[in-house]
Amino acid sequence: MAYGLNKNYVGKVTGKDNACITELTYGPFSYAEKVVDSGNSSSELKNLMNALYWYWNMGESLKKVS
Repeated sequence: MAYGLNKNYVGKVTGKDNACITELTYGPFSYAEKVVDSGNSSSELKNLMNALYWYWNMGESLKKVS
């Protein structure tokens, strides 16, 4: 759902002994922030990330109404 795009997910990397080596929390907006802040991202990709934000924003608005 659009209103769920702001959620982050946790990925864990474990070693052979099942001990946690590292943990990464990431989500659609984490990626979007990196794209927008990057000097190497195309304007088309930045526009797509902007559209993703507004899609989420409208989903949030509709969630409050229903």
